[in-house]
Amino acid sequence: MRVLGASLAWVLAVAAVLAGLGWLYLLAKLHAFDVGPHQAGALPLEQLASKDQQPLGRMALAWLPAGAAATLALTLVGRVSPVSAPVGVGLLAAAIMYVTTAVSDALARNEPLADHFGPAARESGLWSAVALILLGSLVAATAVWTARRDRGTVASGA
Repeated sequence: MRVLGASLAWVLAVAAVLAGLGWLYLLAKLHAFDVGPHQAGALPLEQLASKDQQPLGRMALAWLPAGAAATLALTLVGRVSPVSAPVGVGLLAAAIMYVTTAVSDALARNEPLADHFGPAARESGLWSAVALILLGSLVAATAVWTARRDRGTVASGA
């Protein structure tokens, strides 16, 4: 049962990160929250339309909740420690965002995927997304840790 919970938690964490990408596309289509500096390569499939750069405010609106949701999935469903969960979420986000950026860039330019792994690492949008996901993850992990600490304090009578 524990393995099933852990597997489900990681599937939910992946889904949360991918949902963040979907939210970013939706917010871009709605031209919502156009605040802050634009980050290159945030939406690589939109580069042919010159809409791949997205404002940091819009990215925050998409990625902070994605990081929080991924962490909540890991800590509440998978019973991952709130101290370890942000590390896992950060690595997961970096892997997903790196691969999706390289694949999207290759598709948008109709070029071989291998040619886009190096350039993908230089996109500010990718690293901004990972940083925002990690920040959302840290906020959620802190909330879970605090709730568990307070519940332990109340249960012990202190």
